[in-house]
Amino acid sequence: MLEQGFGSLYNMEGMGADGRKTKGYSVYGTSKAAVRFFTESLAVDTADTPVIVGGLSPGMVVTEFITRHYVDRPEEFERVKPIFNILSDRVETVTPWLAQRVLANEKNGVRIVWLTPLKIMMRFMTSRIRKRNLFD
Repeated sequence: MLEQGFGSLYNMEGMGADGRKTKGYSVYGTSKAAVRFFTESLAVDTADTPVIVGGLSPGMVVTEFITRHYVDRPEEFERVKPIFNILSDRVETVTPWLAQRVLANEKNGVRIVWLTPLKIMMRFMTSRIRKRNLFD
């Protein structure tokens, strides 16, 4: 990318990138913490170059990655589903939003975050009024 005079690299963050620990996700979380460190370090390494490095934080996206943990525990899934319906989004919602921001970004070291703390707070505050059902 340096040789050609331009380029962009975005790494996908996930659970664990922010340092939080979750039972059953030790290896996955460790890899995502490493991805975040790598992204931030690479952004430092490419400062003052024509290369853009950034991180993508999609938040909770409804995929098999979430649902497969409950295949043999449907009662547990029913218990956590209300929280997933508040915090999660579908792939087809998050992906275009992330793509638009990647294409518009001209700043090195940026983190593009879908599920911000403000969005989380607003979703919980409005969850009794605005019902979401992402699983049916």
